[in-house]
Amino acid sequence: MPGKVIKELRMMGLLDEALAMALEEWKAAPEDEKTKTNLAWVYFAFCKRYTDAELNYAKFVETFDKLSQFDLFSTNNVLSNSIATCIVKLLSKVDTFDDLDKKMERCDELFSMVKQLNIDKTEDVYYDIFERFYDYRDTWESFSDFCQWWGLEYLRPQDFHRQTLRVGKKMVVSMGEGAYIACAKRLLNEYERGLKGVSDLNNLIGKLDIVIDQYKGLYWLEYYKYKLMLKRDDSDEVMQTFLPIVKKRSSEFWTWQLMSEIFADDEEKHVACMLRASSCKAKEVFLSPIRFKLAKYMIEHEDYVGARYEIEQFLYGRQFGDYGVPDEVKMWVEMPWFKNAQGTSTVMSMPFRQITDSILASDLPVLTGVVTYVNQEKKIATLVYDYQRNAFFKFSDSLEGLQSGDVVKFKAEFKAGGENVKVVSAQIIDSMPETDFYRTVKGTVSTNFLGTSFFLNTDDETIYVPNTVFDNNDVNRSLYVGDEITCRVAYAYNRKQDRWNWVVVRIIRDVND
Repeated sequence: MPGKVIKELRMMGLLDEALAMALEEWKAAPEDEKTKTNLAWVYFAFCKRYTDAELNYAKFVETFDKLSQFDLFSTNNVLSNSIATCIVKLLSKVDTFDDLDKKMERCDELFSMVKQLNIDKTEDVYYDIFERFYDYRDTWESFSDFCQWWGLEYLRPQDFHRQTLRVGKKMVVSMGEGAYIACAKRLLNEYERGLKGVSDLNNLIGKLDIVIDQYKGLYWLEYYKYKLMLKRDDSDEVMQTFLPIVKKRSSEFWTWQLMSEIFADDEEKHVACMLRASSCKAKEVFLSPIRFKLAKYMIEHEDYVGARYEIEQFLYGRQFGDYGVPDEVKMWVEMPWFKNAQGTSTVMSMPFRQITDSILASDLPVLTGVVTYVNQEKKIATLVYDYQRNAFFKFSDSLEGLQSGDVVKFKAEFKAGGENVKVVSAQIIDSMPETDFYRTVKGTVSTNFLGTSFFLNTDDETIYVPNTVFDNNDVNRSLYVGDEITCRVAYAYNRKQDRWNWVVVRIIRDVND
């Protein structure tokens, strides 16, 4: 009967009367579960009052301490869930403090309370607790400890979808992704300080693997997975694992951002990877960390034109999000060189695509071939690299001036049983040995009866001379019937005739010699 009366008084809001009766009942039988439970629910009612009608954090803490002494949380989910709703409300008030230290102190204190609860993991309040603490992931040092207690494996599919926050802004990353990122950042920091070890890295890498496999498109988690691996393994080992990812996603900035970290000790490749990252199509807010690093590097190397560009892009990107501008950037903007910078950037003129393409091709075999056709306008060419083996490729500005007959060293990817060849990188070299598809011949120039096509006649054969290899305005490439000349020839594929035949690719001697 006392228990029923206590409940009625509690429901009526007569908490002082309910407390007096509950205390009297409990003192008479302090070990009885019912008397402890009745008193606990009265204390909960006070906790609720101190978070709703009468906000009083100090009294809430005092009452929670009294409530926790009964050790009922572990066996009473309903009581734990109810107290958790109060803590959620208190967490929503943390931002009322202007002082960051006070905010973090409040988070620590509320977390110590939450850890005592046995919250039902299927209830919304369990996720409300997570969402409230998530708001402080970047400033609260114990957030990763909270995540470990809470259990990120309980995150739901919807937690990995970008949502609109309470303040009306769209999440840059989903809450689930952001939680793993915060934990990774914290672990990287603690590992650097010697507070965590390789086993901790392995544990988080394993968890990231599971989430990355389960939810597609979480590229930031992939980025931090490889950052963790870079701490655990040497750069060469990480490179072997990461290179296939970069090849598939070479248009995504984060792959090149990470590559720049892998090549931290190779200045040329490090900068080239950052430039490649900054050239990718992405929101400027994502590129701002790269812009900052590039600007700093350019300032150190007195490339003020490039630095100004990167700083302006950095400031533009910082508009889109709740981001401040570092004091260092504010200082740069006020420097005389920032206002006066004009001309061409030496760093930005670096052939970064050629450098980064060679990185992509680092695991491919080196081949040698001879160019048989060039279209400078479209920047396309064909080359022969083996007997009845050719490749069609687009070349970059680094090969501007490429001509038929040039010998190139290149790397290529082979697909469809080796028939489909993609040239990844190419470099002009001086020469190559004669082979069954490339040789030097000497002969006499002849023409067809219309005089529209030229040929090179040897004792054994007649070889076609394409008009792309001669020019009668250039004495070294001019042709006249009856002249004896020396040429480089290649065994090339004729698309129109659908057959292979020898063709002149370069006149290598002055016709007057």
